[in-house]
Amino acid sequence: MCYDLETLHHRSLKYLKRSGASVDDINAAVDAFNKRFKPQYPEPRVEHNYHLSGFQHPLVPVIHLYEGKPHVEPMYWGLVPFWCKDAELANRLWNQTINARSETMFEKPSFRGPAKYRRGVIEVESFFEHHHLGKQSYPFNVRSVDGEPLLMAVVWDEWTDTQTGEIRQTFSIVTVEGNELLSVIHNNPKLDGPRMPLILREDQLADWLGLSDSDLDKVELLSMCKPLNASELRAYPVRKLRGKSAVGNVAEAIERFDYPELALVPGLENIL
Repeated sequence: MCYDLETLHHRSLKYLKRSGASVDDINAAVDAFNKRFKPQYPEPRVEHNYHLSGFQHPLVPVIHLYEGKPHVEPMYWGLVPFWCKDAELANRLWNQTINARSETMFEKPSFRGPAKYRRGVIEVESFFEHHHLGKQSYPFNVRSVDGEPLLMAVVWDEWTDTQTGEIRQTFSIVTVEGNELLSVIHNNPKLDGPRMPLILREDQLADWLGLSDSDLDKVELLSMCKPLNASELRAYPVRKLRGKSAVGNVAEAIERFDYPELALVPGLENIL
């Protein structure tokens, strides 16, 4: 699964420039960023989030289509489907929709509409997964070998609170079966196998976002839902992200931190 991220907000604005967006579109995106992010991050310096937890439902920039063109919109992490009748149900669902399994996203009521019509991408610096050993879990930071950002596939939706009129745009990260690297790290005994986020190549973005001439069907979209090659990622252990000893949203969250007990775990020797 993917519940923890490292992000740089300005990355997605650079994608708009690469995609040929107009100056007006880019300025509109910047204005939206300033308006939406200021209440959450009153200090301008906080654009580099070293650790974001999906369970805190932070705002994250999402690249998606608006009137047929790439657009960037800050959205809350944890999808709330448009059909939620009230805030009570929306808040109950929020923690259950941080991720969307690619294998079932066209079947689940919360995801099938977004999977077909509302797909997007987030650019992240890295993500975190936990390795379980006995009663303890140990976080690992996972990032690209070349230092470039990772393009994670998401599905999103828009929900209106009928009591307040608030419009909430939210998203889920699409996940796939874990590759060889994540198979070693992500060994949660409560799950039916290792998982990882769906990471796209830049040449896949047009199809995923719906920019290409062809309107991809379910089968074609699912054919894109493959794990990234393990050779393109590297991982290392980091400080605790949860509980009383959680390091917080600080630079130390992405620094290597070795645990002596992990050195004896079969399979981790090639990572450590």
